[in-house]
Amino acid sequence: RYKQSAQVLRLDSPGAEWVVDLDLGETTGPDIHIMKGNILKEITFTMEGDGNTLDEPVDLLFMAAGNIRTHISVWVLDDESGNWSQEIVASGESIEDMRYVPRDVEVYKDNVTGQERVFLLLGNYGVLSGVYDPSLPTKIRWDDEKEFPPTGGHIDVRALGMAEANGKLYFSGGVSLYAREDGEQPRWSEVLNLEALLADEKAPLNVEMGGIRGLTRIDNPAGEGDSLIFMWAPTQRSLGVIKRIDFDADGTQTIHDETVVADLVPTILGD
Repeated sequence: RYKQSAQVLRLDSPGAEWVVDLDLGETTGPDIHIMKGNILKEITFTMEGDGNTLDEPVDLLFMAAGNIRTHISVWVLDDESGNWSQEIVASGESIEDMRYVPRDVEVYKDNVTGQERVFLLLGNYGVLSGVYDPSLPTKIRWDDEKEFPPTGGHIDVRALGMAEANGKLYFSGGVSLYAREDGEQPRWSEVLNLEALLADEKAPLNVEMGGIRGLTRIDNPAGEGDSLIFMWAPTQRSLGVIKRIDFDADGTQTIHDETVVADLVPTILGD
């Protein structure tokens, strides 16, 4: 039975009809069926990989998707030709509970080296990084090895969000929040762990729910700088607590409960 692959649809004007701009099945082939697209986002580069500043910023429409078990591919749209270029950026053997699922992409400038890089979450397999290279079909030159964790390693729960706040790059995976330490030999370290909150759930973390979801930067409502906001949903019975992290001047972090999604539902849908 034929299974429709994921698609990108295009609307040229308010009165036009939607058309298929990209059918992932046409580029990946029947052996790598992709049920859904995971990322569709415009990313902007201001520098080439060699460190030279571009005359004008370059905007790329970036698409990424995984077939969950064995492959992650990216597609980049060429605005002039209207064609999409595809590249497989991660592949391997199918392993139980390990997922090739890209969920976020961010362009970030290293505060030590000054190099502008793009970062892609690879699900359980961590973080891949690359730089802008106009000579390549996708315009991105990815590193040969993951930036985190070391080759062969993985994180226990697939990464679900990435955001820059106060000049640092963060990503979330399960109960953990990781921060990048910039430099010629960058590394990622765990800066927050919410495992203790699982006691309130009276259940272990459910990998389908993911724990920390929707990591997003916002203006700090309690002072200067940035805060991070996310949903805490570690189990199937989670109420969806929206939490906020404020970063103090001395580097300490303060967590606040903003609201509970389950409590908002009756006010929206009625009793």
